[in-house]
Amino acid sequence: MNDDRQAVWAAAEQAVRDVLGIEPTEEALLERVGRQLPEEEVAAIVAAVERARRRNYALAAVAASSLAMDHLGAGWWFEERKGTNVFGPLDDPSPSAYVRSGADIERLASWAADDVAVLLWGPAAAYIDLNDPRAAEIYVVPPGTRPGDRLLLWFDPGSLVYAIAEETGVRLDGNVFFSPTERIWGDWLGATNPERIA
Repeated sequence: MNDDRQAVWAAAEQAVRDVLGIEPTEEALLERVGRQLPEEEVAAIVAAVERARRRNYALAAVAASSLAMDHLGAGWWFEERKGTNVFGPLDDPSPSAYVRSGADIERLASWAADDVAVLLWGPAAAYIDLNDPRAAEIYVVPPGTRPGDRLLLWFDPGSLVYAIAEETGVRLDGNVFFSPTERIWGDWLGATNPERIA
């Protein structure tokens, strides 16, 4: 086995211990969630994990959601996602209702990442596609923006970057922020990688 990959997986495992305070196992995660939510909610999560297409991704979403409740309170689990985001109005059910809907619960990871990012840094002004190498120069700034204005832009769930508006496009200022819930999602996947466990 590649030593570099083993080191990455070991670091991810340690991050789960440090951030969530548990071993990266399904049992430990569900026990942690059980300290945050009523028993019937945990049962609904278990059922959603059982029907998920990718069990490890579903559990990573649960890990992200558990950390989101550390930041936002357990009430987050029961609140409908109302308001707006960079793509327009939100009209999502609560995480509690969503896990009962039959939908794949992987989506909860994005909600957890974005909602904690908003708590930590505020809402993003708009979206920027950082996969496009010309993104900064062709970016169309939001209406009312003047050259020199500093903008917080969203590029992935829980992932934000600051930019300075220019006459055409923007100049990225190098400050990139990743929600801790987004990070724990990735760490959970690394710590529980099936190749490592095999």
